[in-house]
Amino acid sequence: MITEEQIEPHILRCIRPFLGQSLRQVTYACLLHEAELDQISAPDFYFGGEVVMQFDGTQDPLVITWDENAGWEEHFSVQARTTSAFNAGCLQPFDASCAPIWKPLIGQTLTCVEVLGFITSPQIIALQFSRGRILVGCGYRTTFGDGDDIIIRASGSAEIHPEIVLLHKEKECLTNRSSKLGNPAVTSMLNDDVINDESDRFTD
Repeated sequence: MITEEQIEPHILRCIRPFLGQSLRQVTYACLLHEAELDQISAPDFYFGGEVVMQFDGTQDPLVITWDENAGWEEHFSVQARTTSAFNAGCLQPFDASCAPIWKPLIGQTLTCVEVLGFITSPQIIALQFSRGRILVGCGYRTTFGDGDDIIIRASGSAEIHPEIVLLHKEKECLTNRSSKLGNPAVTSMLNDDVINDESDRFTD
């Protein structure tokens, strides 16, 4: 199973400063001509760009997107960063703050982050807020797993590849942050509502 040290540069190093901060705004940065505003609130919406989250108390945004050939066994993986992975002009932003999946989380504090994936690559970042939980990851259309679509789902409504497990858990203000479970019974955990590689991504 991949280790915390392997996940650190791709996700943890970037995402830690946002723990304990309140979510202010969410933007879906979609590929050009990929989506319309009236589509982004659909419960099965997916897209090929990135999710951009602004938090109070931080200057940079939290950007979650897919990565390609990042050193894992799978071709695609999820990554967290503070800048876009795409060249300027490749993406069209849509304010998703009022989308049903995000609206209840605006103003809520990010208290915990979990990294889920195959034992050989990270695929999903689970964001636990003070009053809600959401999954953001890569996949193919509506199913989380090895793919170059971005999928956002509430905990109890996600289609997840059966081999995906919990790889790491990071909580706000804990001295011992690491919890690597590797539990294949990840679906029951997900239903419980309790990298900075700065290289540009070229698209046609």
